[in-house]
Amino acid sequence: MNVTCKQERIIRWALADWQQQGQITDSEHAKLAATLKTVAFDWQRLSRYAFWTA
Repeated sequence: MNVTCKQERIIRWALADWQQQGQITDSEHAKLAATLKTVAFDWQRLSRYAFWTA
């Protein structure tokens, strides 16, 4: 899943919290965390702002 840096921090925090509460196992945590990919630039946000200003 492609996410921004901020989204990645939030998702990793949630995964760690769920793991501590026992809602997901260690293997599930690792599997879900491995699917995160940080995008260098949020093109979707830029295009939205460009549309609004146009």
